[in-house]
Amino acid sequence: MLFRALIAMAAVAAAFAPLPGRAADTVQTGFVGSPGQSGWPWYVGVHKGFFAEAGITLDPIYAPSALNVTQQLSAGSLDIAGGTGPTDPLFAIEKGAPVAILATVAQPSTYVLVARKSIASIKELKGKTIITGGLKDISRIYVSRLMNGNGVAEGDYDVTVIGASAGRYAALQSGTVDAALLNPPVLFQAQAAGYPVVGYSYEYAKDMPFSVMSVNRNWAASGNHRDVLKRLVAAYGKSRAWFLDPAHRQEAIDILRQEAGLQEKEVADSYDFARQIKMFDTDGAVSATQMRSVMKVLNEMGEMPEPVPIDRIGLAGITRMVD
Repeated sequence: MLFRALIAMAAVAAAFAPLPGRAADTVQTGFVGSPGQSGWPWYVGVHKGFFAEAGITLDPIYAPSALNVTQQLSAGSLDIAGGTGPTDPLFAIEKGAPVAILATVAQPSTYVLVARKSIASIKELKGKTIITGGLKDISRIYVSRLMNGNGVAEGDYDVTVIGASAGRYAALQSGTVDAALLNPPVLFQAQAAGYPVVGYSYEYAKDMPFSVMSVNRNWAASGNHRDVLKRLVAAYGKSRAWFLDPAHRQEAIDILRQEAGLQEKEVADSYDFARQIKMFDTDGAVSATQMRSVMKVLNEMGEMPEPVPIDRIGLAGITRMVD
């Protein structure tokens, strides 16, 4: 069930004045779970005023899973999705929903496979239960890549689902699953509690993006929304560039701490991990080659009989498609 995030992010967004002489354009923006690492450039853009300078006010709306976000985007309850795995919008586009991918948000995956304290390797997960974010989403692909890459075939393990990383960690703590796919900062909470890391998904999925920004086509086609999207994408680019400047490390940490109510160390570790794997080191371009890689895996999983034509994926004049 969706809930509107009455958090510091919204309060700060409201505090910034729109461009002189023009009312700010409000953009209902969907996010998964709760404030965390994947939304970092968005929070930077709010706190540093980049969206306000562009005449945009973000209305952040959180949902339990990427599937929920994409369903609401397809229905028109959201204007854009701030970041989900590419599988969800691709499925929506395949089914004829008015959805388009706007930009690549993050390139390498931050998902890490964490196991029970008695398990030391992926091979030991044969016959065990792994919890991931969805049966058809990008996290499921990562689990498949991790397991296959270590000699554990599909069918040799069970998969269950909880949308948000915090919920998956809770399942691991309760003993109901044997391993969980986690991302920062929950990952570092699990490590601090003694749960071992058995695999990093970015080592097995370098041919596909981790997260993309999507838009409802009907919303984009109405009023002045194409102009709004151009301003929003440009403001997001400023936010990402600010985040990537190492001189801003401590302030970036403080921003996420304020948004998410997390401890200094786990946020600092999340920042360093993001920089280490070059999580946000992208110019936003959407790679046709990578989209084909994702759809090929979905086809092999029996989830997408035919690939979506590349010219149906992006929004003409806004999305920058390459190769």
